[in-house]
Amino acid sequence: GRPGLTQTNEPLRKPGRFSMDAETSRLFPSGFSDENGTPEGWTDGELGSICRNIRENCAPDEIGESDKYVALDHFDRRCITLWRSGLGGDATSNKSRFKKGDLLFGKLRPYFHKVAIAPFDGLCSTDVLVIRAKKPEMATFSYFALFQDRVIKHATATSEGTKMPRTNWSRLAAYRIAIPPAPLMDSFHKAVFPMCERMAAIASENENLVALRDTLLPRLLSGKLLVSASSSDD
Repeated sequence: GRPGLTQTNEPLRKPGRFSMDAETSRLFPSGFSDENGTPEGWTDGELGSICRNIRENCAPDEIGESDKYVALDHFDRRCITLWRSGLGGDATSNKSRFKKGDLLFGKLRPYFHKVAIAPFDGLCSTDVLVIRAKKPEMATFSYFALFQDRVIKHATATSEGTKMPRTNWSRLAAYRIAIPPAPLMDSFHKAVFPMCERMAAIASENENLVALRDTLLPRLLSGKLLVSASSSDD
């Protein structure tokens, strides 16, 4: 073993660490296949080999008032969960359609790191790239591949424009990455995708609570909504 580490048959368990069973552990390589640090059994590829840019344009007259709408202002920086959204009535120009589970990547000023998983079907600004995994089991790996800092740095370095720099899909798609073998990618997806779904569910619950607060609070403050206090005998 490495200096300073104690050999043990017990699984490693530390706060914040994810432990795995022996079958999953065997899927991980024990070395590297080249000087670039590619793990054994992994392939050297591009982002475009695991996901693609979806371009489904939507004209203003095709947008419903109640459609979910996402602009760059709705993103939090460096947060893969999308907590806010607007309505179709806010959209006055052509937009892009996306589906729940797509990845939304802010291409305008990409250094702001506005990248999030879509928790619902909806519309977004054309300054947002809609990215979808080529296969369902590739979805989770593609989320975190595109979210990493080095991809954001690449998008920033290859952007065009001075005041309003923008990246595009062709530049992102060409970014080189190490791609794990299918069994490992599938195992990762099965372990992590439920967590992503839970994040989406929490975001939806949060949005519902915000809407309820915004509806009830003005009525409460104006006296139109009365709250009665119940009392019980001792």
